[in-house]
Amino acid sequence: MKNHDVTASNCLRHWAHWLDGLADQITAKTSADHWQCIVDLPSGRNVVGVGDDASLAVRNLLKELVEQLPAPPVMCERGSAEDVPLPILAAQPTNQEKPMQPKDVGQRMDTKARRETIGVTTKKSFHAAIGQLAQQRAVSKAELARDLLRDGLERFERDMETKNPSSLLRNYEQAAKSYEGDTEQWVIRLDRPWAKWVRMTAKEFEKSTSQIACFLLAESLRHEQAQPATAVQSKIPSAPSPADLEQSVIVINSWLPPKRARDLACRSGLGNQRDLICQVLQGEIIAPAKVIGSISTHTEVPIELLVAGFASNFQNRTVPMFKATHGKPQLAAAPHSWSDAVKALKLPADEEQALLALES
Repeated sequence: MKNHDVTASNCLRHWAHWLDGLADQITAKTSADHWQCIVDLPSGRNVVGVGDDASLAVRNLLKELVEQLPAPPVMCERGSAEDVPLPILAAQPTNQEKPMQPKDVGQRMDTKARRETIGVTTKKSFHAAIGQLAQQRAVSKAELARDLLRDGLERFERDMETKNPSSLLRNYEQAAKSYEGDTEQWVIRLDRPWAKWVRMTAKEFEKSTSQIACFLLAESLRHEQAQPATAVQSKIPSAPSPADLEQSVIVINSWLPPKRARDLACRSGLGNQRDLICQVLQGEIIAPAKVIGSISTHTEVPIELLVAGFASNFQNRTVPMFKATHGKPQLAAAPHSWSDAVKALKLPADEEQALLALES
């Protein structure tokens, strides 16, 4: 007689295996009023679940998967589940849903590098330090974070050949803990092989993926900051002359009046956010590389001089006038990150996302 308990158990086990195969393809997005969970299938299709919170979004995603994909439990009933790779089976589109496309287009889709999201929790000052280094090198913060994580992972694997891995990891952890202040959560998009390598390393040393990523980033950043100027002169431009710096500051400050600032904000892709562009010009915000490039184009100031000019404005700030009854204003010790500055504006969700996207 057929054992229904065993059949049900096998079905659940294969469902779990199937979902585990899809887990690496799932990304989550949040806006002001809802969450989205999206899974990218090898067929090129996207399945989306939307909810008021993360839990509801995941449940709705599972419902969509059940409705749109061949269900693995059917294979259990046929008694052949052990021989079928369920995640691959479920991801194959049917003949009816395959789009008509040239053969070479399909090949490009199959060979395109896929990226996975790794969540990281660090001190805000640590994240800001990455942003400052990215600004110095005229690259996006997202690109630099990817490079730092890859370099840190390779360095860790290389050093493990001659040093005690546990001691190495403790040193990396100390590098991460050397930063002070509040914490924040952010994400890194890595090519799939690198993301899996980070997860395997985390599992090997019984740490979370976020912890390992944070440790590797911190050590890699420490290593970059410790290099002598001659070792990184190809990456970091030489310091401008005092005369060039003075002239760049004059040009930068000439764009601070309201009308010109509004015009520059529009040309730089910031819409009507005049205050935001003014904070960038005054060095109070670490702007994305795309924004700096646009400012450089429209002000006709080279990027390296812009960055130096922003830093000079930040260092030469003065405490604004204030009434004695209100207390003395406090100046920030370091520039704010782009994400913090954008979120502080309290803009509608679509406008906020558009500005945050400039950082990627």
